[in-house]
Amino acid sequence: HTCITESLQQGLPTILIVDSNNVRGKDDFETWNCDLIKKLASYRQRHNQTTTLEIVYAIDHGCQPQAFEYPDGLIVFAGPHRTADDVIAQATRYFFSRDDYSPMMVVVVTSDGELRQRCLRTTDSSGKYKRKKQKTASGGVKVFGSPSLVSLLKEMEFQPDDDSAYLNGHLYHEVALIESDVRW
Repeated sequence: HTCITESLQQGLPTILIVDSNNVRGKDDFETWNCDLIKKLASYRQRHNQTTTLEIVYAIDHGCQPQAFEYPDGLIVFAGPHRTADDVIAQATRYFFSRDDYSPMMVVVVTSDGELRQRCLRTTDSSGKYKRKKQKTASGGVKVFGSPSLVSLLKEMEFQPDDDSAYLNGHLYHEVALIESDVRW
């Protein structure tokens, strides 16, 4: 969690892109996506006083690619023909390469080594990959392992029944239904 803390201390707007199933896999899928979303929404609420923190949750599967916007960010189901890794790599390139925004930090949470490498690269106009500086005063892309996020969330005081302040109840219900369909 050092990357997030450091980024927030720098005062840079931060996009946190979460490989949801990778994070959940670190606790043997005991945590449902909707619970992870609620916990991170609570984390965001507590840390959004000093800088902007937006969260993108990328989730494998779904009967079709779908994105749900809510006050804390975006929930994206990859659909049947793409993976969450594809969504994460594309989102990383999109946020990091935007010229119309002030500098920002893109922080990806995954323990997937291949995805880590994909996220640390950006494409030039020829489509060839090239490395950008990883850490600059004007922002950058950082990747940290899922166990760090699991530890960070376990350290937080979290009220499991306090979901309406951070996550629209209807959206929470929709995510739970979609996840239930995927699981069974």
